[in-house]
Amino acid sequence: MLNIDKIRDELEGFSDLKTKLDRLAEIVSEQFGVDFYFCEVIGKRWSFFAGREDVYMPLTRIEITEKYGIIIDDTNISKTTISDIVIMIKKIMQNITS
Repeated sequence: MLNIDKIRDELEGFSDLKTKLDRLAEIVSEQFGVDFYFCEVIGKRWSFFAGREDVYMPLTRIEITEKYGIIIDDTNISKTTISDIVIMIKKIMQNITS
């Protein structure tokens, strides 16, 4: 599993949220071999914000915060691993979006 404190420290080096989320998507993708991207959630509309732009089969949408969610290609990953990823992202985003 990834070291959440180490990731938070790395992300502190970036000034804007989009860059932080791009890097977070890279880290998670490298560790778990899963493609996903962050969306800004505005009502029922989910629009691309950061991460991999080339996720072709967005099979699962998961709300991370009231304002952000992820769309993840879950074809080659277990539900347990997705749950672990979501928990980790939520913990990290508590610091970088506040």
